[in-house]
Amino acid sequence: MTVAVEGATVIREHQGFYYNVVVYKKRCGSCRYSAPKNSFAVAALPCDTYDIKVFACPSCDDRQAVRIQLGIGEEVAAFMSTE
Repeated sequence: MTVAVEGATVIREHQGFYYNVVVYKKRCGSCRYSAPKNSFAVAALPCDTYDIKVFACPSCDDRQAVRIQLGIGEEVAAFMSTE
C-alpha cells in the first residue's frame, strides 16, 4: 500500500516478492493539472521508494517532482524477515 504520494495520483498497485509496480497519473501541485494518460514505475525490493523523474507541467510550466513511497505488504515483509 502506498503511504506517501507527491505529484501523482495512484491508480493501482501490484506488490510482488521481488518487484512492486505502481500505475499513476502525474499531477501538478500548483495548478492541480492531471495528465490524461497513465504512467507506471517499478521498484525492486527491498527498496521502499519508486525512482520517478521530475516533469514540467504543461498547464503552468511548474517543475513537479513525483515521489511515491510504499508500505511493504505483510506477506512480503514476513518473507523478507525470514531470509
